[in-house]
Amino acid sequence: MSSKTTLPEVSLTALISSNTAPSESEKEATRTISKNLQSKLDSLNVEISGLLAIVEEKLRDRDSIQASLTAHQAVLHPIRSLPPEILSQIFCHCLAENVNPTISGLQIPNRPVPSAAPLLLARICRGWRKVALGTPQLWTALKLDIRANSTSNPWWQRQRVFLSLWMSRAGGLPMVMSVYIFGDISFSLLEYGTIRETFNRSSHRWKAIHWICSASKQIQDYVLPLLTAYAGRFPALETCSFNLSGSAGIPLRRYANPPNIIFRDACFFHNLPKLRNVQMDAVYASIWFALPCRRITSLTLVGHRHSPMSISVKECFHLIKACPLLETLNLRCGIVDNVEPGAAPIEHPLLKSFSVLFISVPYTQLPTTGLNVLFDQLVFPALQTLVIVSRGPTSRWAQVDSFTKFLSPMIGTLRRIEIQSLGPEGLAILPCLRLCANITHLSLELNHVDNAILSVFGPGQDGQLPFRYLKYLKIDGFFSCSSQAFNSFVKAVLGTNKESEEPCCLRHLILQCRRLPSPALPFTTQESADLLRSRIANGLDVQIYGELQPASAQCRFSFAAPALVAIPGQSQR
Repeated sequence: MSSKTTLPEVSLTALISSNTAPSESEKEATRTISKNLQSKLDSLNVEISGLLAIVEEKLRDRDSIQASLTAHQAVLHPIRSLPPEILSQIFCHCLAENVNPTISGLQIPNRPVPSAAPLLLARICRGWRKVALGTPQLWTALKLDIRANSTSNPWWQRQRVFLSLWMSRAGGLPMVMSVYIFGDISFSLLEYGTIRETFNRSSHRWKAIHWICSASKQIQDYVLPLLTAYAGRFPALETCSFNLSGSAGIPLRRYANPPNIIFRDACFFHNLPKLRNVQMDAVYASIWFALPCRRITSLTLVGHRHSPMSISVKECFHLIKACPLLETLNLRCGIVDNVEPGAAPIEHPLLKSFSVLFISVPYTQLPTTGLNVLFDQLVFPALQTLVIVSRGPTSRWAQVDSFTKFLSPMIGTLRRIEIQSLGPEGLAILPCLRLCANITHLSLELNHVDNAILSVFGPGQDGQLPFRYLKYLKIDGFFSCSSQAFNSFVKAVLGTNKESEEPCCLRHLILQCRRLPSPALPFTTQESADLLRSRIANGLDVQIYGELQPASAQCRFSFAAPALVAIPGQSQR
């Protein structure tokens, strides 16, 4: 036994909690205690290391067993037993609807993208590859990028083989071709071997061709000579479009006076027996006279954001009269007001869908028209879909009398209405929508949603509710309504008609509430919340989105009585 005196631990505790210098005996006692503690710590570390090694071994065993279990469960997965015909139909739904992801045109023109359908589907397994290659519907869309440096790209030396293989996989099905032209190319498309060979081999199979150019001049310099040379060789073509695009870093040319592009040789269009759908940028509006107008059923004029080009009201009316079979008309460009006073109304008995974009002066740099001119002159008794989009100041939007006159002939046929970006003047026409009692789809994008707006959905003087057949309702705007108005709105769109006891037809209710003052909807009561929950239980799809503050994250609302409480989530926008 040591003859040295060992101080009790309590005295060392007092030293630890102070800055007092220890004596020699206290130093010796501290060294002894530290040595014992270090020994215990080393022993625990050894024991922990052994336990960790055991845990790691068990984790590896677990992962191995889990992987084996997953692999064995995959053997029993129903997708392995799907007939090739069903798997083929599923593959067709994997394709993008609005874009063609099969070929990339950004970094390497016409380079196939293996991470997107349909190439991705052919890389999963041998069985899927066989089904994908045996499904010609997956290979009917093709895109070509033609750039200033195209011929110097090594990939272009091999693209003929690639295009030939791609088109062979489509079998004999009709194809959709998209051709992008960027920059000032130094060669004629007629002299370009790949284009010439592609046109020679497959032009008879094309059901749609889309030309997207970075400058309007390219249509006249490159596209027109090519189309004229191949006139009469597109017997299956149903859709043709001419558009401008400033994408891929190529700036769009801007003209103070856009060139008057005229198709002097109209044989290309008049040798298209199946052509029915045409879309073009407003810069190419003068092309319309070369179209086989008497066969056109769908026409779209688009105003590019870099282009100041518009069409006149007189040209618009002439187009409508020249296309007796027209069913869809989309005017997405500025409309110059040059209609003659006292002109006779224009009636089109077959038009079913009409979309108009109202752009005011600061946007187009041109004297544009108000919608009154169109509403006063146009009569569409068979119209089923009406879309009105306004951009910029709306002081010349529309008058209630003009809009009411426009709606009157189509009250019984109109089923779908979309109105976007109304200013204070345009809001006055919303009560006119009550005339359209048979609509099933209503979408409103408004600057402000107040009590007056929501009262449009309330009962009339006869106690009858409007929009009795409404199945889809979307309202987007800055909600500034009262609790009473909101609850009346909820009961009107989700309740029943007290007179006839007709059941509620609504299946989708979407409210985009922008910049709400608080995390909870302050204008919701127990009654409306209970009604919402009961309708949800019966299959109603309710989506309410909003923003807490202008700079805060958007949130989605859950149904917690008595209020709708905001929770984080993605917005509808």
